[in-house]
Amino acid sequence: MKLLIIEDEAGLSESIRNYFTDAGDSCAVAYDYPEGIQKVNSSRYDCILLDLTLPHGNGLDILIHIRSNRFNDGVLVMSAKNAADGNRQALEFGADGYLGKPFHLSALRTRVMTIGRAKRYISYFVDFKEIRLDVRNGSVFVNAGSVDLSVKQFTLLLYFIDNKGKSIPMNALAWHLGEDVWLTDQEELVSFFVKSLREKLMASGCRDYISSLSSGVYKLTDG
Repeated sequence: MKLLIIEDEAGLSESIRNYFTDAGDSCAVAYDYPEGIQKVNSSRYDCILLDLTLPHGNGLDILIHIRSNRFNDGVLVMSAKNAADGNRQALEFGADGYLGKPFHLSALRTRVMTIGRAKRYISYFVDFKEIRLDVRNGSVFVNAGSVDLSVKQFTLLLYFIDNKGKSIPMNALAWHLGEDVWLTDQEELVSFFVKSLREKLMASGCRDYISSLSSGVYKLTDG
């Protein structure tokens, strides 16, 4: 995904950028209102992570600028948990959600993925071979028959389809599953989710399109 972080706290901005870039996402950062407006005007993003309290301006005005120009970027407001009025105003002016500070980066990533996915899949359906995903409610169908997947299995399948034909290392899969990449059992956890996803799809009559290329590297192929 392509992200823009508008946040004046340098430590928080860098932590967020490092977290997402380690997972293969592209991240731009703005530290104040003028820089935020400049980056919003110069490119489009899957999701903009927006702090409401910025030097030289108000983050809410950036949100109004985004929506008044009919930019379709996803916007997630990051604000203090007690900023109820600001959060309500942000939603009224078109923010796609808000997350109260402080927050865990894994929770932030989950919200960003949800917003970015909704903006990217305007038709709501994602198709690959005999597989169809409905991103509105997390439903999966194989040859029109329903397949019961867990949230993490659905997330994993969508990530594979988004990156079909690409070699995906285990740490990237761990990021997108919301698992701590420093866990010693990371390989076991990822392998478990991939194996369970493949088993459920094949049990429903789907061909096995997920290949294990080497230790911890996977690829979704056309078969």
